[in-house]
Amino acid sequence: QGFFKIPVGLRLPPDQNHITFTFNRVDKRYPNVKFKYRLVNYDRTWSMPTSQQEVTYSYLAPGRYTFEVVATNKEGSWDAVPLRYDFVVQTPYYQTAGFVLLMV
Repeated sequence: QGFFKIPVGLRLPPDQNHITFTFNRVDKRYPNVKFKYRLVNYDRTWSMPTSQQEVTYSYLAPGRYTFEVVATNKEGSWDAVPLRYDFVVQTPYYQTAGFVLLMV
């Protein structure tokens, strides 16, 4: 959706549970931007501040996730509201309640 063609309502199949996020803050007045990020339902805390603009998560268990990232501004303060992206890793058919019930 939009200019960057970011998928809305992303649902990853269980065998494609590997995702990479690339992010940036364009501010010509402040080239030393730092980022903190976390994957809700995976990471316990925010990452350490970094100038790295990419993170990869592999072998995600089935479930709902929200990736959040904040950046510093030209004064060095952190954004008050993180940028969020929701997605789902689907449950394999053999772990669904219907399949288990059928097998019983």
